[in-house]
Amino acid sequence: MDKKIRNFLLALFIIAFLLKAYYLDKVPFQFDETLYSEMISEEAGHLSFIPTYMGMWAPWKPGLYFIVYSFFLPITSHLFTSLEWIYRSPNLLFGAINAFLFYLIAKRFLKDETALAAALLFYFSCSAFYDEMRLLIEVFTMTMILASIFFYTDKKMLRLQRFAGAALFAFLAALSKFVIALMIIPLALAFFFQNDRKNLGKADFLVSLLAAPIGIVFFAFMLSKVGHVGGVFFGDVGKYVAYNPSERAGQNLVEAFVTLLAFFGLYFVMSFRKILSSWRSQIFFSLWLILAIIPSVSGEPQPWFFYYIAPALCFFAASSLEEKGKLDAFSLLVISIIFLSNIALIFYFGPVPFTPPPVYESRDIGLSLSGKENVLFIGEYYPITTAISYKILSERQHYGSYLDIGYVIYEPDLEKDGGPSINSVANSIVADYNSPIPILDREFAAIFWEEGAFRKNTSITKFDYVVISPANTTLSNPEYELEFNGTTTAVYKRK
Repeated sequence: MDKKIRNFLLALFIIAFLLKAYYLDKVPFQFDETLYSEMISEEAGHLSFIPTYMGMWAPWKPGLYFIVYSFFLPITSHLFTSLEWIYRSPNLLFGAINAFLFYLIAKRFLKDETALAAALLFYFSCSAFYDEMRLLIEVFTMTMILASIFFYTDKKMLRLQRFAGAALFAFLAALSKFVIALMIIPLALAFFFQNDRKNLGKADFLVSLLAAPIGIVFFAFMLSKVGHVGGVFFGDVGKYVAYNPSERAGQNLVEAFVTLLAFFGLYFVMSFRKILSSWRSQIFFSLWLILAIIPSVSGEPQPWFFYYIAPALCFFAASSLEEKGKLDAFSLLVISIIFLSNIALIFYFGPVPFTPPPVYESRDIGLSLSGKENVLFIGEYYPITTAISYKILSERQHYGSYLDIGYVIYEPDLEKDGGPSINSVANSIVADYNSPIPILDREFAAIFWEEGAFRKNTSITKFDYVVISPANTTLSNPEYELEFNGTTTAVYKRK
């Protein structure tokens, strides 16, 4: 490899790493991060393959990710004061590992410097920036998937090591995010179909393909012990595959197309001709790329899903840059333009600058209530859980444990389906936390596959603070006065 080209590409790697590190705490926890951070903390206290949230079963994902990240807490809690750095910083490690693993895999198909370019295109892709700067399971799961593929594609390794290693990491991937781990099976079949067909019928290879399904069965067995097999497999996972296409399919495809265009538009432009000319000779990567169809037609496509197909597109994009088997000055210019474009999209036109102000508002509310007792949170899931997250994580950080709270999820949309109004629910709960409202009396785990309503058990009978979302909810109890009226959330204080 040309030394100047190598140094240039490595310099871009370092810049990308530093950018991810710098922006790691610039956006507050939101969405699933607000749960995952606490679930990681609880794993540090008692390891379990079935995670918990505030002592309640939270089994939507297997526990391996939460277990592994909990091992970092004694280190990150000592090194950092920022809550985002404490919980998100392991992503910097696993993101770098993912780029290195993909480089080793790509090097088996491309020249060394082109493989390095492919890994770089992956590492500074918008998808990588988006996922690695958030507390998402995708980064760690991708490490397990790429490690499994690394073993499968190593033709020089001893058979026992090769298939045992591939099986081990496929099993671990299934214990991280069980459905996506199944992508390893068609990719392994595609690789051996094109490169070593005689192995397709060998017992050791076929047994290794069972690793991910065995991991899923193991997870199902663990779920059966807490009574959530049906809820997780048919409720939570089922909503992605069983929905009314006439209502959602068109919208889902549009959302997926917009995400792919925003995150990978330049990559598709670069690699279009290469994909058309080489898809037959690169069935392995072609199939990997085709897997993008799955999140595109799922019931609830999410931007972080496309992280799993990014390596395949980066492979074709890097391949298109080769001139007579090596990179030239023009190739480096194209890579630089893509790098700058991705930075502009993520940090100036995308998720970082356009994080909704209510997210910061919810964070500040949670931090302001840290250390305060007898607090009730009630209302919409996302603003409320963000505020709760910062309150209880800050209390863990400063006092070693969090204070008990009242916690009621009630989405205003439930009123449209014949449920009580958010106003009546809020006033009833404030007057008597245990008011008989049947829709609230369900397990916390069910909020992801049933309508959003839940009431946490607490021994608190009188609340000093009430945090309500939406902010226009009217609390008519004369014992409380409005202390803060925000965009999405209001805070009342007991007189």
